[in-house]
Amino acid sequence: MKQRGHVCRQAGFSLVELLLYMGLFSILLVSLMQLFGSILAVRLESEATSAVLQDGRYILSRFAYDVKRSSNIVAPTFGTPGPELTITGPSINYTYKIVANNLVLQNNTTSVKEQLNSADTKISSATFTKLGTPGGKETVQIKVTLNSLAIRQGGNPETKTFQTTVGTR
Repeated sequence: MKQRGHVCRQAGFSLVELLLYMGLFSILLVSLMQLFGSILAVRLESEATSAVLQDGRYILSRFAYDVKRSSNIVAPTFGTPGPELTITGPSINYTYKIVANNLVLQNNTTSVKEQLNSADTKISSATFTKLGTPGGKETVQIKVTLNSLAIRQGGNPETKTFQTTVGTR
């Protein structure tokens, strides 16, 4: 026997329920995308700052190590800032200079060149000044400005100037 008037309902979602779900899901998705974008911007800025600080510390420590091992500062001349530094000693004959926005340490006896900054930074300026009293202990000052290659959120790269003064032995 057939029953009349009995309506068989199929399980499913109504149009209103689907629209409500899609609206809430899109709000959640937009919020997560904004959060993800903020996290990436902070990460990029952190990497830029870290690269500049690490390279700056390495350059200054390498500079101090080499100058303390040297016995003579050949260039620049006394009291005149210059773009190159040449130091000599019993076991070293090095020249520091900028080549294509990189600080390069050249071993003048073997012609081997070593880039001192990483691929994440560039050197915008480097100045070497020979200080001290003529005929006395030779001292040299280095002033290096490093820029990150990663652009921060404001549109500017991370820039920092490092400076130190070291004397020969």
